Amino acid sequence: MLGHDKPSTTLDYYADLFDDDLDEVANRLNSARANFVTAYSLRTQAAAEVVYLRKMRS
Repeated sequence: MLGHDKPSTTLDYYADLFDDDLDEVANRLNSARANFVTAYSLRTQAAAEVVYLRKMRS
C-alpha cells in the first residue's frame, strides 16, 4: 500500500504509471507475494530433522 491508509488511495495515485503493463504488474506482484509466502513458510515451519553444520565428535 506504499504507506497509504487504503489500497484504493495507492491505486488512485499510481495506477496511471502502469497503463500499458497492468497484466505484467499483476503477475510480478503475485509472483513476489507467492515467493514471500513460500520463503516465510519454509523459514517458520517446524523442522522435521536437525541438520548439523559441523562435524560431531564421537
